[in-house]
Amino acid sequence: MSHEQQTLNPINPQSQLTYQDEITLTDIMRILIRRKNFIIGVIVATLCLGLAYAFAQKKVYQVESLLLPPSAEDIEELNILNDSVSSDAVFSGFISNANSRHLREKFYNDFIITETLPSKSSQDSLGGYKDVTHFLNSIKVSSSQITLEGSHKEKMGFWLDRFVEKVNDETAKQFVKKLQFSIDSEIENLEEGVTKKRKTRKIERENELKLLEIRRKDELKKLEYERKKELRQLERAYQTAKILGVHKNLFDPYSNYLPHMKGTKLLQAEIQVLKNQKLDDVYIKDPSEVKKLLYTNSLRNLQEKLAKLKDVKIDSAKIKTAIVTKKAALGIKEILPNRKLIIILSVLLGGLLGIIFAFTVEYIIKLKKQLKKESEFDTE
Repeated sequence: MSHEQQTLNPINPQSQLTYQDEITLTDIMRILIRRKNFIIGVIVATLCLGLAYAFAQKKVYQVESLLLPPSAEDIEELNILNDSVSSDAVFSGFISNANSRHLREKFYNDFIITETLPSKSSQDSLGGYKDVTHFLNSIKVSSSQITLEGSHKEKMGFWLDRFVEKVNDETAKQFVKKLQFSIDSEIENLEEGVTKKRKTRKIERENELKLLEIRRKDELKKLEYERKKELRQLERAYQTAKILGVHKNLFDPYSNYLPHMKGTKLLQAEIQVLKNQKLDDVYIKDPSEVKKLLYTNSLRNLQEKLAKLKDVKIDSAKIKTAIVTKKAALGIKEILPNRKLIIILSVLLGGLLGIIFAFTVEYIIKLKKQLKKESEFDTE
């Protein structure tokens, strides 16, 4: 190119390149239309890869058991002594045990591996779980449901239902154990109370008997004194009657009483009776009869309560620590792989990669053309 041509064209090559690098919406549409086959090919390729991935993935299923707190009738066995155990407390214990790692491990080893998968080949597959930790993490517990995820479609619902039963049994046994401990403590306290009451009553009774013996002796002394006094009076009357010669009974109840009028024979007989009288058979009423009755009633109440507690039999099988409103075996759903999502993402990713590749190819082609023009321009 001559010097005159350069003078007539004041726009330098760099300005031309900068201007030509600007892309409009129309250019973008042209590129997409021109490279549509390429973009579609990338989309189809990613879609094929996505489908291959979706169908190659191992299926994962989920089962769930829906739960509610127990009613008052369900935990009636736990409130034999009083109504101190609430439904919420029992249900909270159920949820806590369902989250217990120890209980899950025990269920996995004792039930899944030993009982439901007895063959060696089944045990090697661990029931569709990589290991016990995988099984533990596959159980999800909330306040209203328990879910289990895994690949063993045929038995997962059965396993989860048995797990819920296991948790219920363990929770019931824990509450029964606490209640039995309370009953045993109460029985021990009542037995101590009965023993102490008996010992106390024995000491009191011994003291009462001593007091009664003292009173009896005092009463005997009084009676002996009265007997001797009466005997002296009869002997004087006898002497008087003997002196007066009164031998027959001349006593008149309507006249003034004169003891000697009974006569010597009657007086002598009365004197003999008094001399032969024994005073050892004096009966003294026990003043502690009312106290004895109160003691007997109190002791009987303790003994009845003690016998009632000893006869208490708690059946943990009758206790429900949670109500299952939906059993896991009644429904199972596939959660992985999510083929619809994989297909959608594959198409979107393929479209994005196709567009990026299309613009990259266009840019490379255009860049080569510009470099070629620059080279030709420099040569001229």
